[in-house]
Amino acid sequence: PNPDAVFSQLRFSRRIDNTNQPVTPLTEFKNPIDHLYGTFSFDKMLDGSQWTALWYLNGELVYFETIVWNGGSGGYGYTDWDPEDDYWQPGVYEVQIFAGTQWKRSGTFTVIGFPDTPSPTPRVMITPTASPTITPLYTATP
Repeated sequence: PNPDAVFSQLRFSRRIDNTNQPVTPLTEFKNPIDHLYGTFSFDKMLDGSQWTALWYLNGELVYFETIVWNGGSGGYGYTDWDPEDDYWQPGVYEVQIFAGTQWKRSGTFTVIGFPDTPSPTPRVMITPTASPTITPLYTATP
């Protein structure tokens, strides 16, 4: 990766437009949440280099993506996470961006409230029943 590569401040949103710009960026999100994006501008990146985004919740790594960069040398990009619907736990999230192993930028946002509890799914219970077995009264010997 180019050591001179730069990334702008991260902006977080529930959606992005077709130019990778955040739609209604926020620093605090209220559950329920489905999908979040961390958007940024970048310059001096090299196609073919490694790029990584680490997502932390209260200091604990909860998600990461690491891919070969193919976004060109400059423009707008994003990292995103779409976990299970009930994952977004309340707390402070930090997203760290790396080009190769070199840290480039971090940003934070907060999630408040707990995820919705899914309604119970009815389950069919099958109770085993005894089935008749045949037990020989004697065995023949040759």
